[in-house]
Amino acid sequence: MLGASSSAAGKASTSTMDPWAAAKWYIVTKALGSVPGMKVMLLDNATSATVGLVCSQSQALEFQVYHADKLENPRTKKLDGFRAVVIVRPSSENIRAIRQELSDPKFDEYHLFFTNTLQDHHLQDIARSDLSQVVRQVQELYVDYFPLGQDLFTIDEPSCMALEPPSWDQPLFDRLCDGITAVLLSLKLNPVIVYQINSPAANKIAHQVTERIATGNHSSDPDLFRFGAAAAAKQQPPLLLLLDRRDDPVTPLLSQWSYSAMVHEMLGLRHNRVTVKKGQEEEHLVLNPVEDDFYQSAQHLVFGELGSA
Repeated sequence: MLGASSSAAGKASTSTMDPWAAAKWYIVTKALGSVPGMKVMLLDNATSATVGLVCSQSQALEFQVYHADKLENPRTKKLDGFRAVVIVRPSSENIRAIRQELSDPKFDEYHLFFTNTLQDHHLQDIARSDLSQVVRQVQELYVDYFPLGQDLFTIDEPSCMALEPPSWDQPLFDRLCDGITAVLLSLKLNPVIVYQINSPAANKIAHQVTERIATGNHSSDPDLFRFGAAAAAKQQPPLLLLLDRRDDPVTPLLSQWSYSAMVHEMLGLRHNRVTVKKGQEEEHLVLNPVEDDFYQSAQHLVFGELGSA
């Protein structure tokens, strides 16, 4: 399993290296805040989790979001007066679903937000499908990852073993590079990349990310990763370190005694949510280290220190 870590030298502000704040700004301010009136969110499986990590239901209601649905679900009733805010990954499947939706639109307007770079031919396909002229904007939101806190994100792939020769899982490789590239774009980082030389997977990911930075993530904008070049030249560039989890097989087998680790081991912690069974019913609890003061202060405390927290 690969691990990606980034760090910035110098006097970089906390917000600059905060994936949760960056994702929240993209979702809440740039997407929901830019669309006036009553709204419905259309999401895919990945963005449903990402949006849930940074935007609660009460916060969504403040922006007049009255319903959320999966883009792929069929809709039979037209909702007059509602605008659709579509937040999805720029995958071929989602592009087909958007084209199908536009062939018989159920909302007054469609505002399309993609969580990574949208290829030109996909944009052309969308334009050709918008015969009713209901698409009002198409934007890129670089949140193709899952922000778990101010200093932690995941791409939510359980294993990278399929990247070990002789096998090779190209969709998994592409997904890892998509996620890392999106984090760099959302944090506005153009890093120096250091990788574990004896790991073929880390080697290929490092070279692929380097190529994407040089080519504007394979888009028509080669300057996509130039974030104020004059200012960046005055400070030491950030570092992206790619490590292979298999070089340390012991640590994952140890039982950690911190609060968050014990919650995950005993109950299961996924996307900052814990599912607790009460008889036949299930209750979902949110442990957000950004908005929950107790969890923020106690998540890394060991068992013996929790009593005084």
